[in-house]
Parts: sequence; structure tokens; C-alpha cells
Amino acid sequence: LEEEVQLLREEVDRVQTHLFEVLEERDALQKVEKDLRQDLQTAHRKYDEQLKVTEGFADAERTLRRQLTDVTSRASLRNSRVGMEALLQGSGSSSMPLEAAAATAG
Repeated sequence: LEEEVQLLREEVDRVQTHLFEVLEERDALQKVEKDLRQDLQTAHRKYDEQLKVTEGFADAERTLRRQLTDVTSRASLRNSRVGMEALLQGSGSSSMPLEAAAATAG
């Protein structure tokens, strides 16, 4: 009987040791899980920040393209007007551009 009790005590010791090892491993895994969750939150925050920056660049690009189109259109219109004025002056027409008329009248 004493021998059985001793065997049972040894078995209880082994089970307790194994239980403590499992609990330590669980604690370590919970810490890793917590760290991974924090890393994931950080990655999401950085992604959101980068997305805002990217959207800002896209907005700026659209604005610059719009401004470039406006400037190009105005320059093209101005060049056409200057070309027409040059044609009118070159053909000897009596229609003078406003600037030339003002200069002659002044």
C-alpha cells in the first residue's frame, strides 16, 4: 500500500510539473498574442496615416493638373489673340488692337 501511495505521489508531482509548464507556456503565448495585437494596431494606424498622405498627394496632383490645364488654355487663347492681332496688323487692316490704338492715341 505504501508503495502505491509513493507511486501516486510521484504521478501527482509529474502532473503538477507538467501543469506548471503548460501554464507558463500559456502565459508566454498570451504575451505574444498581446504584442501581436499591438503590432497589428500600430500597422493599421500607420496604414491609415499613409493612406491620408497618399490621398493628399492625389488631391494635390488633381489640383495641379487643373491649374496646368487652365494656364495652358489661357496661354493658348492669348497666343491665338496675339496671332490674330499680328495678322490684322500685317494685312494693313484698319482694325488695331486696343494696346496699339491706345499707344497711337496717347
